[in-house]
Amino acid sequence: MITFDDNARIILICGKNDAVLGYLEDTLHVTIQLRGNVFSFNGGKNECKRAGEALTYLYAHTKEQLCNVSDAMTAIRMTQDQDSQFAYKSIHTKQKIVKSRSINQSKYIDLMQNKAIVFGLGAAGTGKTYLAVASAAAMLEKNMVDRIVLVRPAVEAGENLGFLPGDMHEKVDPYLQPLLNALNEILGAQYVMKAFENNLIEVAPLAFMRGRTLSHSFIILDEAQNATREQLKMFLTRFGNGSKMVINGDPSQSDLKHNKNALTEVVNIVSNIPDIGIVKFVYGDVVRHHLVGQILHAFENDNTCDKS
Repeated sequence: MITFDDNARIILICGKNDAVLGYLEDTLHVTIQLRGNVFSFNGGKNECKRAGEALTYLYAHTKEQLCNVSDAMTAIRMTQDQDSQFAYKSIHTKQKIVKSRSINQSKYIDLMQNKAIVFGLGAAGTGKTYLAVASAAAMLEKNMVDRIVLVRPAVEAGENLGFLPGDMHEKVDPYLQPLLNALNEILGAQYVMKAFENNLIEVAPLAFMRGRTLSHSFIILDEAQNATREQLKMFLTRFGNGSKMVINGDPSQSDLKHNKNALTEVVNIVSNIPDIGIVKFVYGDVVRHHLVGQILHAFENDNTCDKS
């Protein structure tokens, strides 16, 4: 049994129509009963212990917002390794607080705070892009960097989109939309618009990085699995004084016709450099709808399709 003092917070952690309790019961194969402010559990000893730890985690990290199934998933992940030094990390901006939702996300945030260059490798939905943008936004607000530079290879995902009209900004925007969406959510659309006008935020295709030195900047290269080895080498050597650099990608999802393992090769080459950090996300780190992780896992285990 577990007893909590704040009845209002108890209502929040149960979720709408007790959705959080239902998810914990289904996932951990336990039965949870709430009477007053006391939770009791029926099931296997270890499973009941994990359910109690998950609810304790939610209670400790919930203030005013109603919890949902995603929060329950996070609580289960975060309590699997409670002794880890990375058990909980957060990124603070003026508009919102972004919290880690898995141990690997916590490691990722920690590395971005303490290393000059960080590689985030893993499947879609693991929070690589969002957390990198949040870290960049926090550093820009605190004047720890002078600008944010968002970079992505202009490689189409298996489709020929043909000629795109407009100036460079308009041509590149479709490729960088996930980064821009994250910026708008974290900093607010008005702030982002003014930041673009004042050159505090810059977007550019990877090919335009050649010949530049990026100092006092937070530079994010997204979808790096679509960069060649030569492009990645070029990008890494743009690093200047006072900068942070984050390179994100899923090595299993390259849209290149040749040299598909470039990102993995480059990570192996630089892995022993002390001020470079590497995080490898797994399907258990997926923080979108819980079905996304299951879908990715199903594709990974399917032997009937071409994985090239």
